Amino acid sequence: MKMKWPCLAFNRTVALFALIALLATAPPAGAQNAQRIKLGLLTELTGGGATSGAAANTAVRMAVKEINDRGGIAGRQIELVPGDNQSDPTVAVNEAIRLVDQQHVDIMVGPSLSQLVQAILPTTNKGKVAMVSTAASTQITPQVGPYHFSLSGTSETWSIAMVDYAVDVMKAKSAGVLGDNGAFSKDALAALKRHMATRGLPLSGEAEFAFRSTDMTPQLLTLRRGNPDVILFSVLSPEDFSRILTTLQDIHWDEPLVGAVSVTAMASVVLKQVGPGPFQKTAGLGYAQLTYCGNTPVGQSEYAQFRDRLKAFAPDSYDKFSNSVALTWYDGVYLLKAAVEGARSTDGDKVAAWIEDNASKVHAIVGPLQASKTSHFLFGPKAFAVVDKPYEVRSDGMQKRAGC
Repeated sequence: MKMKWPCLAFNRTVALFALIALLATAPPAGAQNAQRIKLGLLTELTGGGATSGAAANTAVRMAVKEINDRGGIAGRQIELVPGDNQSDPTVAVNEAIRLVDQQHVDIMVGPSLSQLVQAILPTTNKGKVAMVSTAASTQITPQVGPYHFSLSGTSETWSIAMVDYAVDVMKAKSAGVLGDNGAFSKDALAALKRHMATRGLPLSGEAEFAFRSTDMTPQLLTLRRGNPDVILFSVLSPEDFSRILTTLQDIHWDEPLVGAVSVTAMASVVLKQVGPGPFQKTAGLGYAQLTYCGNTPVGQSEYAQFRDRLKAFAPDSYDKFSNSVALTWYDGVYLLKAAVEGARSTDGDKVAAWIEDNASKVHAIVGPLQASKTSHFLFGPKAFAVVDKPYEVRSDGMQKRAGC
């Protein structure tokens, strides 16, 4: 027995040195995770914003795959951490807490709706998480959301373009305004009325409906009593857009409509629900880069090439959401990539400062980007053009600009 003790002691010594050597060469705890960049994806997969959420979800996943296949962000692979906010502010806050405080995401994409973004900003601000969304409410300033950037123009920008089109092109002498009760639409209607006053366009009446309303008859009858030349409207869900068009038919009111970017973006989805008939007098803003004039060659734009890649990536769902909406989210992921690489950090302060100083240098398919310390809305007036027949889409996804 005495002969075995030295062997046991020797074995223990060898094992101890082997363990020390292993610990010396192994990466620190969590280092493997640190090699990845966690991207939170907080979209509306269910509820009223599900169509926009589906576009965002698909486009972000495609961008992440492309980036990872090419080596990642500054050599680090992206780990996608998804969440469904269910188009509900309370759920959005709970999911944001999970992503920021528990999953410790480095950067974030989503939500789509302004009211959801406003709800989660206290959480993302506390975590200093740089994020992009499509919120368009002017209430979301750099002071309110210092790390938040919007893949959108402001409600003010869109309202100016809509009113100018009504006055200068349609020669309207009066207008009614219509919108849902969401944060963006409330801002948009206020902005519309301000610019109508500036341009001397009388307000014949205004009406508000609940988001995802099942009946808009009272609102449209109220507007009809004012006998406007045009209705300027804001809508954020395909269901509400379809309801407006079908209700106008039901009450036999053949009234011209002018809407914001969401109208043009959702046109392909709504067209399948209501057909081309109700669209005949509907115009909307579009991204200028996704429109054409004259005999622009078919299929040669960056947008057409993006649509081809999107179809190859998600062939089963490609035609169930707006490709132009998907594109804004796709460009948003690439903006975050450029910002993290440019700032050499995922720190929210550094990423935000880099975007403020360099957004205009980042190429985006959807159009030129802009940002500053006083505005985190990434699209300015030059990014938009009016499309007077949004239901007409060329085979490559491009829409014809008004006046062409």
